[in-house]
Amino acid sequence: MTKEELRVIYKQKRAGIPLEKRKEFDASIVAQILDALKGHKNIGIFLPIAKFNEINLTSLLQNSDYNWFAPKSNFTNRTMSFVQIDQNTHIAESHFGIPEPISEQIIDPQLLNVVIIPMLVSDKKGYRVGYGKGFYDAFLPTCKSDCLRIGVSYFEPINQISDVEMHDEPIHVSLCPKLD
Repeated sequence: MTKEELRVIYKQKRAGIPLEKRKEFDASIVAQILDALKGHKNIGIFLPIAKFNEINLTSLLQNSDYNWFAPKSNFTNRTMSFVQIDQNTHIAESHFGIPEPISEQIIDPQLLNVVIIPMLVSDKKGYRVGYGKGFYDAFLPTCKSDCLRIGVSYFEPINQISDVEMHDEPIHVSLCPKLD
């Protein structure tokens, strides 16, 4: 299937997950992320867009063993930059409805050891389907070559995305809920 076909299917699937089940799934993913972060210090994390039922990882901000950084998106030039945050950082919705930190203290992407990436679904090669704007595809090459890319989704990876393009940046690890 194409990214657009998968985008439609997985947005609907995600919207159909009840809130209590999403909270359970989020807790499972948070636990897996903490395991994956061992040995790393500077972590790029996204802030969830509630109206899109995105995975909520904000409980991670309580962990002071790590330095947390969140993105700010520029829709004019389709770029993204990160700023340092903690659980007390003031967050506001951008003009496009994206929660973003109120800060202009942009960091060098080379500082990040890990970037946690929201996605609807990925394939077994690490290619992912997001919202199709390409912000992470443009940002990830600016990070260090050994920066760990962790994608998070409520769904297991599929076999293949049929229309992967040269500019698509794969993830290294795909995490989804693991419940007993």
